Amino acid sequence: SAMAISLMYQIGGGPVFEVRQPDLCLGQDIYEGGLQAYVHAVELESAGKGFMELPMFTQNMIIDSMSYPLSVLEGLHRSKCDIEMLCRGKTALEVHILDPSGSVFANTSKFEEWLHRAGTQVNELHICFVGPEVPNGEARMKTSFDDQLCESCRKRG
Repeated sequence: SAMAISLMYQIGGGPVFEVRQPDLCLGQDIYEGGLQAYVHAVELESAGKGFMELPMFTQNMIIDSMSYPLSVLEGLHRSKCDIEMLCRGKTALEVHILDPSGSVFANTSKFEEWLHRAGTQVNELHICFVGPEVPNGEARMKTSFDDQLCESCRKRG
């Protein structure tokens, strides 16, 4: 599904999805409950339908897209250093993604999930892609997502 999602986004046809509860604190119960607990708690939806109502292929594409940012959040949680703790006192979050490829570049708005969980004082998200697979032949690409942010994140400033 990683190859399919990458190809679909390249031609502008991947599923657009929305986290309806972006400010929800992800508690221990959500981490223990896994993906199903997460999609239910944050009210993940696409095309006006709840995640569980979507066709299996669409669910798989969204899961594949969200697996990267959610894996990072899970790792931080398990290390007892949640992203909100790391961002305390900061207004911007900059993340460097080393050696990205394929579906990492598909629907880059998926990384907004880090902004959702970083704390309400964080109002900027910068992603720096580093490696030989970075588009345009660059070894390093820094991008901002201001124009793609959800309403809740745009209200932060």
